[in-house]
Amino acid sequence: MSEDKVKKQKTVKLNKKGRPKTHHLRVFFLCLLAALVVVTFGYIYLQPTLAINGFKRSIISGKATGSPVPVNTMATVPDIASPGTTTTVMTTGNQDTLYSGAWLDLRQGPLVLTVPDMGDRYYAIQFSNPKDGRASNYVGSRATGNKAGTYLLTGPGYSGDVPTGMTQVSMPNNQMLLLARVYVADEADVPAVRALSEQITLTPLGTQ
Repeated sequence: MSEDKVKKQKTVKLNKKGRPKTHHLRVFFLCLLAALVVVTFGYIYLQPTLAINGFKRSIISGKATGSPVPVNTMATVPDIASPGTTTTVMTTGNQDTLYSGAWLDLRQGPLVLTVPDMGDRYYAIQFSNPKDGRASNYVGSRATGNKAGTYLLTGPGYSGDVPTGMTQVSMPNNQMLLLARVYVADEADVPAVRALSEQITLTPLGTQ
C-alpha cells in the first residue's frame, strides 16, 4: 500500500477548533426536534379535554361565580367579561354574553333542564363531552327556538320514559359540561339578562 493511501486512511476530519468532528450535536438536535413534535401533537390532542376540565374546576371551585357550585347545579356568572371582573368561567373573547354553567353527572339518573321564554334574545346552551372535547348537543335559539322549554337530559343507554311535555336530549357520556350563553346588549342590560339566566335550572327527574 502506498504512503499516500495510508495517510488518507489515517486522516480524521477536524472542526474549526482543531478537534475531531462528532455527530453528537446532530443527534441531540434530531432528538430535540422529535421531542418537540411529540409534545406539540400531544398538546393538540389533549387541549380540548384540558380546557373542559378547566371549566369544571372553575365552576365547582367557585372561581366562576364567587362561591362553590355543587354538581348538577346551575350557576350564573354575575358580570360579563371585562378587565375589572373578579369572577370568570374561563378567559374568552365574548363580551356580549352572560355565562352560566354546570357540571353534569348523570350516573344517578336523568336531569330536567328548564329554560324560560327568551323572547327575541339570542341564547345557546352547549353540552360538551370531556372525553374528546366535542360539543355533542345544543339547546337554544338556533337549535330549539326561543320559547320556554323543558328538556330531559339522559345518559347513554337510558331506556326509561320521557315525561309528557319534555324533550329528551341524549348525552354521549354520563359526565358532561353544560355552558349557557345569553346575549347582553350593554352594561345596563346585565340585570335583565342575569334574571333570565337564573331561570335556567337543573333538577333531578322526579323532584319537580
